Amino acid sequence: MNASGNVFVIYGLVNPTLIMPSNAQIHVKVINLDAGDYHNFVVTSQPPPYQYNVMMGGMQMMGGGKMDTMMQYLPPADYSTEQAHQYQYTFTLNQGEFWYICTFPGHAENGMDSEIVVGE
Repeated sequence: MNASGNVFVIYGLVNPTLIMPSNAQIHVKVINLDAGDYHNFVVTSQPPPYQYNVMMGGMQMMGGGKMDTMMQYLPPADYSTEQAHQYQYTFTLNQGEFWYICTFPGHAENGMDSEIVVGE
């Protein structure tokens, strides 16, 4: 798998749409393998397009959507020391459409996002 630019790679797929049943426990483990940028994985009710700085304050986004999950930024990987940073968390979503994004300025705006479809 060779991805370019700021994207999510999940099981070898770039920015895949995730489909899951309602109220399923979702366990996310994020590993930042990018040596040049900070990243995170945030679930939001706000669909694209996104502005350069999607964060406004707290759990609100520029454009009015809310963050359904939040996580810290993970520092870039350091390949000279073979160290990559990771973070994991678990959450539940009710039925609906959501999006996962990286909230680092410019990342979601430039396509580091995709959809989560939660069924009945």
